[in-house]
Amino acid sequence: MRFTVPGSAVTLDTGRFSQSPLRGNKRVRLITLVLLLLVVVTWRPSPPFPPVYPEAASEGAMRFEGRVVRFEQTRGSYSEQLSRILLYQQLAFASGRSYAYDPIHVDSTLFRWPWRSASLPLSAFLMLDGAVPSSSLRCSSTHTVVADTLQQVQNELSRDGEACIRIQGEILNDDFFYSSAPIDMVDTIKAPLYVPSPRVLAIVNSALPQIAPESGMAVAGGKAVQLRHLLVLELPGGKAWGAICHEAYEDSKPFFGFNTLPKHPGNENMPPPLTMASPVRKGVYEAKCQPKMTDIIARARRMRKNHPLLKSAYIVTDAPENWVNEVRKWLLSEGWERIWIGRRDVWAGAAEREVGQGVEMEIARRAGVYVGNGFSPFSSNLVLVRRKDGVHPDLTQYW
Repeated sequence: MRFTVPGSAVTLDTGRFSQSPLRGNKRVRLITLVLLLLVVVTWRPSPPFPPVYPEAASEGAMRFEGRVVRFEQTRGSYSEQLSRILLYQQLAFASGRSYAYDPIHVDSTLFRWPWRSASLPLSAFLMLDGAVPSSSLRCSSTHTVVADTLQQVQNELSRDGEACIRIQGEILNDDFFYSSAPIDMVDTIKAPLYVPSPRVLAIVNSALPQIAPESGMAVAGGKAVQLRHLLVLELPGGKAWGAICHEAYEDSKPFFGFNTLPKHPGNENMPPPLTMASPVRKGVYEAKCQPKMTDIIARARRMRKNHPLLKSAYIVTDAPENWVNEVRKWLLSEGWERIWIGRRDVWAGAAEREVGQGVEMEIARRAGVYVGNGFSPFSSNLVLVRRKDGVHPDLTQYW
């Protein structure tokens, strides 16, 4: 074959070139492929590859013997999974069993890690008293529980003679969290309910000198010490949030889970009565679920007036960057000393990003005042933990 190029007469005869030594040698190609795979598996740059978790190795080395129960884990955000985990732990404890937990599911993939971790060890986020990783045991007995109440589930687990039980099917579904059932079991939940992992505490403590220099202390596990100068605002605004708010209005949904605990300002009279005019009802849901910029600024101003110790604000959000920058600008113009956006100011690094929701939870837990979204699992978990920490209900509020 000959190629002719423009300009002076130049020809290229491809027949004179020998074939690449790799083209015809299958063994060399196979060895090259294996070497490339070894490099990808053993060398993990970060980014783009996720960090290595020593907690996973520690969990894998554990062995357990005793009465234990494993529940089917829900997929979803960390907060959605945590809302089940906290109650599964309590249910197992009340039935005289240890809770066998699964990893936190992050992404669906054929491998353990794609560009980010597909799953994370739960102990990277929090430590559960009397719980064991499911990888440390093999359950031969599987049950499908049919029960109207958690008390019936607890009774069945207590009576069953099998040492290890695996429950099939989801016990704590969305219908459960939109009912009165979570409130009915609050008094039965023991403390300490939630102890952050050493990894999360290390990130929080490294940020404290900037976030709350007034505190002058490092935080540890167990009962939380409040950062009285810090206001935390939850402002969810991701792509799916508009649909969530619209569905809440269309279905006249109450607040989610423990967000209905009484005596917390902002959760009164939810859901609004159906006799209320539709435009007014819709306005109530919008104000509670997606507050406008003017409402956010006014609420922050009122919080500082009612709680003079507040100096800085920390924003928990998944909203677009330009909108978050606008909120920050307006709050600074109102005289707040510092405004922190967790995802870029506290846990922006590759090693911190994957446990960022755990960091948000711990900082919000210790806030002097927290204003949350009543339709959010994050706020549901937080109000429960703060209630068990003994924080006064007036300091955990809703839009």
